[in-house]
Amino acid sequence: MIGTQTVFVLDASTCLILTHLEYAQDPETPNLTVPRTHARYRGQSLVRTDAFIRKRKLSRDEVITINHLLKSRARRYVAAANKEWLYPERSFCGEWKDIAQVLLPQHELWRFGGEIYVGHADGSTQYQDAFGRTSGAHKYLQRERRATDHGPNNFCGCGSGRKFKHCCKDLLESDRPSWDVYGIRERNLMFCNAVKGILGLTAGKGWDDVRRELSDEQVKRIHEAFGSLWPEDTDLVELVPRPRRGAFRAVYLGASDPRTAEATVLGWLPYFDEVVLAHPFINPFGMKPDFSPTKSPSQYKAQTLKNVLLLLTLEPYIRSGYVHLIPDPGDFNPHFGMSALQMAKERTAGWKAAQGSVDALKALAKDDHGRFLRRLPESSLRGLIRECKPEASDAQIDAAIAYMKSSLAAAPYALLVLCRIPRTTRHA
Repeated sequence: MIGTQTVFVLDASTCLILTHLEYAQDPETPNLTVPRTHARYRGQSLVRTDAFIRKRKLSRDEVITINHLLKSRARRYVAAANKEWLYPERSFCGEWKDIAQVLLPQHELWRFGGEIYVGHADGSTQYQDAFGRTSGAHKYLQRERRATDHGPNNFCGCGSGRKFKHCCKDLLESDRPSWDVYGIRERNLMFCNAVKGILGLTAGKGWDDVRRELSDEQVKRIHEAFGSLWPEDTDLVELVPRPRRGAFRAVYLGASDPRTAEATVLGWLPYFDEVVLAHPFINPFGMKPDFSPTKSPSQYKAQTLKNVLLLLTLEPYIRSGYVHLIPDPGDFNPHFGMSALQMAKERTAGWKAAQGSVDALKALAKDDHGRFLRRLPESSLRGLIRECKPEASDAQIDAAIAYMKSSLAAAPYALLVLCRIPRTTRHA
């Protein structure tokens, strides 16, 4: 929270006092319990320790005030070189707000804030603003603050698309999703619009045009758009939907695939008010170039097409607030991601997946592999069929190839761009 202050005792005569920049700059701010800018539980950051204020000397009353704070917050023991110092409450006669005044910095605030740029030997750079944000995304993801006293029939300020009376009205302001930045639903709709613009769907192109013309550049731009809407410094906690009366939610953790979405995600909607599922697109930040969809987009073309089809299938339900696509929380909190992975490993030790689930995933993988083969040039297909069926006649091979190409054209999630068969695949 903005008004949070932390005191570390360094030795018998020195303490380190940490105060949020916003509070130090405006001690009279009316609400000290709202989250500070870019508040988070864990996260990496840079700090100028050489800028710490070191000249301040505490008076006797200020020392007693801080000792009173330390003792009131002590879990078990306190210690002092003088027995009288163990009882600061005998001399302290102020109130809690008086302690805050003692802890506030008195001068030299001009050395704090601003931006930090770091250059590395490999030519890369690192950036951080005054609040630990590593991108400028907050500038275009910020929205004008909506009035908190708007009518119950107005759309809610959190961007859910619901009326205020059916959304955040009964929640304390501190418990609501952020009203200051675009929410999950709004970002997903912005991404839908960006994807349709990149693929030319808003300019009159059809889905078959997309399947024929999907390029590496389009794959790159789509994932760049996704990364810009979900930058590394996103505070996902302030965006997720809050529990509310009358909303029965389900979290779907199965495969996010257009071939199964109708039977799973959409099939749940008659039973649940809202369905939350993992976003099918991966975020390109922090990935090695060899595996990044923005640096090596060609390997993501087939998957991007399926992800786009799933996104467009779910778009009406996202717009209505029934479906929430949420990116991986581990993307924004690596410590959380590693902890969750370790917990999953421990919980699944000796566990075997149900055969039905395994068979379903194998069926999807087999379908993907078959579609990859059907995208091969006719000459390659002819050679593969001849290897597998030496006795087949030319007419039979022609009929088989014609069937493979027609089934490929009928699958809406299949690329219509020819691919070359790798040597390892041919050998297999």
